[in-house]
Amino acid sequence: LRTDGLGATTRLVQAAERLRRTGLARAAQATLGAAEPAGAKPPVSLATSVALVFVLLPPEPIALLDLAAEHAPYQAELDAAWQAMVQEAAFIQGPAVGQFAAELGAQLGGAHVIPCANGTDALTLSLMSLNLPAGAEVIVPAFTYVATLEAAALLGLRPVLVDVLPDTFNIDPAAVRAALTPRTGAVVAVHL
Repeated sequence: LRTDGLGATTRLVQAAERLRRTGLARAAQATLGAAEPAGAKPPVSLATSVALVFVLLPPEPIALLDLAAEHAPYQAELDAAWQAMVQEAAFIQGPAVGQFAAELGAQLGGAHVIPCANGTDALTLSLMSLNLPAGAEVIVPAFTYVATLEAAALLGLRPVLVDVLPDTFNIDPAAVRAALTPRTGAVVAVHL
């Protein structure tokens, strides 16, 4: 979204209207892929634009996925694995976890694999392994799940938000370079 011609708020309202009329994918493509007039001002932060567009949308339920349909082809295998785990009473560090770690390590060529219960734990352990001093900066994308910032904050580190690229939504390398300081201890390059 650009701040040229029409005001930024007007453009956001129009984007919200396109979302209502045509659906999210087509609206995002039209909004982000549209040609800009010569001399256009720099873009409004993509993360800010996305957040504001969604604030303008009416609260309607969004069907993200149907787990029953997704699991149907594998239901028998999932049920058997669940029953084996319950019978072994090995929810943590059990044989299935060891097998998973060994297979993942072999596939990735890694000597050490530490399975985690969730992404927050994985991010926290990764940052802990760096032994960064309290207050060290961790550069993170502005368009990410809250756990990316939470992991740094839980360890007494300072998350530094930088913008993302509009075509990939991945962290912008130029924004990372601009945000680097002597206090920077890590960069978490999330891909969604």
